[in-house]
Amino acid sequence: MSWLANVVGLAPLSARLPLDSFLEDVHYRSFVDRGEHPLEDLIHPISGFLAPVFFVLMGLRTDLRSFAAPGVLAWRRR
Repeated sequence: MSWLANVVGLAPLSARLPLDSFLEDVHYRSFVDRGEHPLEDLIHPISGFLAPVFFVLMGLRTDLRSFAAPGVLAWRRR
């Protein structure tokens, strides 16, 4: 989903909303009632690997020079 969002010019994280809707547990409740594994158990090995990779990649893409811009770290009171 992230790849598809990137292809059409959206931020990859914008794919999260439709994916969350698709993976809602109400769609898979009948499988669990039949004795199948819950979706969380099936996704856990993949998410356990991809979540750290995601945060490392986002950290590498962070431009720390933007914090040096005047007023970025200044606290504003209204």
